[in-house]
Amino acid sequence: MVAARTENEILPPQSLTQIPVVRQLGVMLGIAASVAIGVAVVLWSQTPNYALLYASMAEKEINEVLDSLNKLNVDYKIDAASGSVMVPAGKLDELRLKLAGQGLPRGSGTGFELLEKESSFGTSQLVEQARYQRAIEGEIARSITSIQNVRSARVHLALPKQSAFVRKRKKASASVVVKLYSGRGLDKGQVEAIVHLVASSVPQLESSNVTLIDQLGRLLSSEDGSSDVFLTSKQFDHKQQVENHLIGRIETILAPLVGPSGMRAQVTADIDFTITEKTQDSYNPERSSLRSEQTEEHVSQSSSVQGIPGALSNQPPAAGVAPETAPDGGLAG
Repeated sequence: MVAARTENEILPPQSLTQIPVVRQLGVMLGIAASVAIGVAVVLWSQTPNYALLYASMAEKEINEVLDSLNKLNVDYKIDAASGSVMVPAGKLDELRLKLAGQGLPRGSGTGFELLEKESSFGTSQLVEQARYQRAIEGEIARSITSIQNVRSARVHLALPKQSAFVRKRKKASASVVVKLYSGRGLDKGQVEAIVHLVASSVPQLESSNVTLIDQLGRLLSSEDGSSDVFLTSKQFDHKQQVENHLIGRIETILAPLVGPSGMRAQVTADIDFTITEKTQDSYNPERSSLRSEQTEEHVSQSSSVQGIPGALSNQPPAAGVAPETAPDGGLAG
């Protein structure tokens, strides 16, 4: 008699060849999925989190920052939505310190954003005026930075407190420091444009009171627009224009006679740039002319009310009394 198998009896293990093909594929897919999930978890745990490096940077500044990151061998990515530079979060502070040591980002400061900040209840008028002046300096610096060859700029305004008296009023002045790109410079036209830009941006500021220097401490603008150096430069340009004009006229006249190759013209213009200022007051001796006139007029008018002020002067006059005896000795009737 064959003994019956109980439910608790353990069946012998089956070999892989004894398992159906469908179950074999399911087991293999499960193992592959488990391995893939494990690898993904490991890679995800090793992938650094990216954080925003700087916000609101110009395209020129972004290129400079990316060049520095490439030199530092730092992984970064560009946010497709905002175009911002993203770096590993663990290296954020370290990278900001390194970039700051290189002067990056080369922002031109803040402008009128300072006025958008909320002021406390106890903010004084002096603080508000200083904030407004700092905002103007930042906006002017931004405009100067947009000029080609200028890497960054700083503007300092000296705005004195004006007096109510016209003769005691002081003129405003400005100082501008520009940092140029390596191997580049500003020509004369660009220097004059920056000076006039600053002068036009500030009320009662003349272009002669604007000083412009570069990062090497070289004076780019003249201290006075009427200085000898400034005038000499303009005089030289005018002299060259006159000489070239005369040479062209001479060649135009003689070229049909002797041919272009049979002549050579050279002109040296001697121009007198002397400036004479003369002040003259002239009078005609034959006829009298009034040079100056001075009139004085005094008017005195006495008041109709006279007398000694007081209670006695304000009392009415006494009643009249008729005499009892006539002047001729008779009784007054």
